Amino acid sequence: VTDANTCQGAAIKALQVKSCTDLILTKTATDEVCEGATITYTLKVRNNAVVAATDIRVIDMLPSEVENPSETFTAGVYEWQIASLPAGEETEFTFTAKAKSGETSAENKAFIAYANGGMIENASYDATEQAVHKASAATTILPKATLEVTNATQIICEGDQITEIVITSNAPVTVDDLPDGLTFDET
Repeated sequence: VTDANTCQGAAIKALQVKSCTDLILTKTATDEVCEGATITYTLKVRNNAVVAATDIRVIDMLPSEVENPSETFTAGVYEWQIASLPAGEETEFTFTAKAKSGETSAENKAFIAYANGGMIENASYDATEQAVHKASAATTILPKATLEVTNATQIICEGDQITEIVITSNAPVTVDDLPDGLTFDET
């Protein structure tokens, strides 16, 4: 290197460039389900950096209001490992769980714990200060419908069509909630 003012050699200083990650975590979940129904959770990690991110670990905490997850959670925690995520790319992970009876909502939380071999901030959801490194999604859990059929003004035999029936319920009713042998035809 030559000093432009004196045309003499100048000392060369080592410059260390550290590549940083710019990871964003998002999470979605089924908005509303009945007790016992399946909730689908999707986590996405996007690398907005100009270099690849490696050794990414996302920690997902299963809420106590759900059960039977499609993935193996250890003590309510699942670790999603991403070996490498190229610059500008996104990857996603989806799992399901069943809403427990007697619950009214479930909030699922996740956070990025490690990237490029190092821990990002503190390894817990509440201690993670940067909002882009953590995400949550809430699901409303509705009570399962209890049906009571009244006003059947005729004897109903198999194959008969009913033109009018009154159903009272303590929750929203879907076709799946109808008693065995009863089907709904919109025609």
